[in-house]
Amino acid sequence: MLVVGAAGLSHSPDGCRCRYTARNPGTKTLAKLTCAIAAVVAGVCLFVVQTERFLHKNPSANRVWFYDEGAKKLYAMPDTTIPPDKANGDRAIVIELAGERKIAYLLKYTPELKKELDDALQARATGKTFDGRIPSRDSDDFKSNTLVRAVDEADWYSANTPEGRKIIEGWRSWRGPDGSAPSFCPAN
Repeated sequence: MLVVGAAGLSHSPDGCRCRYTARNPGTKTLAKLTCAIAAVVAGVCLFVVQTERFLHKNPSANRVWFYDEGAKKLYAMPDTTIPPDKANGDRAIVIELAGERKIAYLLKYTPELKKELDDALQARATGKTFDGRIPSRDSDDFKSNTLVRAVDEADWYSANTPEGRKIIEGWRSWRGPDGSAPSFCPAN
């Protein structure tokens, strides 16, 4: 501890001149407590912000592609939209290949799964607890109720069937004239 005496400032072992010294041993404790409280408050604020973002309390800024079959056009919707949307548009997985957008495949859910997902979103939006059942995205139940098709075909297939998997993975083998691979094309 450094002490200011009648002769002025004392020197620390490393040669620094100190202007202030802690005369009250409780000052260090109070400073540590203040820092700890500030850290806790900052942590709580960060937690609240992250939780709000996770729970989508605010409208989603992320958008995804949907496809209007009648107009043969893509349009963007919030990523919380469950396909088919109210206009009966299906979710479009869009890629960019050789500088052009291309629909890799279309996706929608069976009426049963769509209702469960819509009910869960409605409960979240109103701040209520959802007591229904939603299968994990990786489960066979979810995949069998997720339907996919190529944009130029009429038949829909469950995502967990060989035909469905072929549609979901098929675009990955597409190549541009220069041999470049496709990449996802965001709607944002």
